[in-house]
Amino acid sequence: MGKKVSVLGYLDFKHIDGHPGHPYFCRKDLNWYGKPLNNYQIRDFIESPFDLLMNIFDEIVPPLEYIACHSPAKCRIGKYFANKEFCNDIMVDIGTNPKGIEKLSGQILHYAKMINN
Repeated sequence: MGKKVSVLGYLDFKHIDGHPGHPYFCRKDLNWYGKPLNNYQIRDFIESPFDLLMNIFDEIVPPLEYIACHSPAKCRIGKYFANKEFCNDIMVDIGTNPKGIEKLSGQILHYAKMINN
């Protein structure tokens, strides 16, 4: 059976000029305390019952944390952050690796493959 992949990005700008090529949201899509608003892209993503949700962000990003915490995904995997265990079922500790996202995404894929076998 094929895999279905969904992507939702966050850009930390008030407005975005142009289109980044995938679904995204930005600060204008947040309420005054940083919670994502109930727009259809965000709502549909949060409500999707993914088998696996890969949280690929290497620093604390409250809007993405909110999505991770409220997702009904069967398994959520992302970077280890102290006191943020509630956001992920599996946490990957890459330390202060200068390659950040590259290292994190590689490690997440590694562990996702282990789960799948």
